[in-house]
Amino acid sequence: MNKRDAQKTATRNKIIDIAEKLFAIQGIVSTKTIDIAKAAGVAHGTLFSHFETRDILVETILNRKLEDFQKQFLEINSNQEFHCVINSLLDLLVEHEPFFSVVFRELSIVNQNLRNLIVYRFSIIELYVLHMFENFLSANGISTAMKPEVIIQHIFSLIIHYLNFREILNYKESIILGKKDDLIEVLNFMIYGGGCNE
Repeated sequence: MNKRDAQKTATRNKIIDIAEKLFAIQGIVSTKTIDIAKAAGVAHGTLFSHFETRDILVETILNRKLEDFQKQFLEINSNQEFHCVINSLLDLLVEHEPFFSVVFRELSIVNQNLRNLIVYRFSIIELYVLHMFENFLSANGISTAMKPEVIIQHIFSLIIHYLNFREILNYKESIILGKKDDLIEVLNFMIYGGGCNE
């Protein structure tokens, strides 16, 4: 790669990094491209020479962030017990919470392609967790009153609910960290209590 190409790549990555930070602070919808360009120290036209439209920039950032999150999650959980998988998921969400809080809060107002991308990436993680959960139930001879997929869907729905309402619930720190014990308690209740058939 020559010097010019290296500089273009560095500028593109800087725009992406700055935009991701601004999205986490201001929201995806509220962040203007002119603000991203200014914060990145580039001309507004330069931003559009790297990203033809604002939607392409947003999609690039979401795709990178969700792909990185998914990769991190799958790497740290390849040989763990189910409860460790859930703890790892929650810990990883805490690390990325400001960004994902914005993503889920604004999910209904971003374009359909972005919604599909977000749903697709989180579905992969949810399916992985479901697979681990089914293995856990089978290995321990546990039969639950609810279908395993309903239990996992419920846990993911609670996580998304908490992320979505982080600002409304006025959490200064991490809402996922604050609700982690509750989430584990709900999961354990659905596994062991409330009509568990052993």
